[in-house]
Amino acid sequence: YIFWNLCPEVVVLGISNFLLCYPSDKSRFCKKTSIDSFVRERRMVKLRMNTVDVAAEVKCLRKLIGMRCANIYDLSAKTYVFKLIKSSGITESGESEKVLLLLESGVRFHMTEFSRDKSTTPSGFTLKLRKHIRTRRLEDVRQLGIDRVVDFHFGLGEGAHHIILELYSQGNILLADADYNVLTLLRTHRDDEKGLMMMPRHQYPVNLCRQWERTSLEKLKMEFINCKSLGDNQCSGEAGKIFSSLDSKANGQTAIKA
Repeated sequence: YIFWNLCPEVVVLGISNFLLCYPSDKSRFCKKTSIDSFVRERRMVKLRMNTVDVAAEVKCLRKLIGMRCANIYDLSAKTYVFKLIKSSGITESGESEKVLLLLESGVRFHMTEFSRDKSTTPSGFTLKLRKHIRTRRLEDVRQLGIDRVVDFHFGLGEGAHHIILELYSQGNILLADADYNVLTLLRTHRDDEKGLMMMPRHQYPVNLCRQWERTSLEKLKMEFINCKSLGDNQCSGEAGKIFSSLDSKANGQTAIKA
């Protein structure tokens, strides 16, 4: 993993559980430190998850595939906890193995072991989720394209449903059927310019999520050739991004050289 802009003076390469910190001014030798020490020293506070965070967390949560949803609780108007159980997994106490999955609209999603105060009376949105998701098995967890959108797929066939978590802007949590027709959601909105309407009885625009495209070596070579002929100031595309990253060093920002 390669991280940058974590702090103004270093480039950070994450390898396993360690970080290699390269000073941008090259006045000191690189420093090897543990991730916990780096976070503690820099006092980094992450308020939102970026695309890389979402991809990493989705990979971690895929181990929950096959577990059934036992119940759903609302901690607040934007935060919900899904209780998942694995009937075949027995703990030392003789109980079924259970996992608590926390979803917070627009902010985060992860497993948790902390017990939190739940609402005494479930909201209408929670009751709707329970009606369609409870007892269903988690069949898939995936990120939609490279957007900060996560799709939790419960059930199979016509009885399948999707919990879609949006982590950008004001965020959203949607319940959709097998064909991605929205049944209920936290926040309704519309974008007339893009022709989008996020509301019940409308299909969720899965096809509009940004798709990841691999940059080929030939394409990168052509970009460099074009930049050489046009001049660095007129560069665009992949090569332009690289040159911009290198030029940003002069402005006191961290540059990454490949």
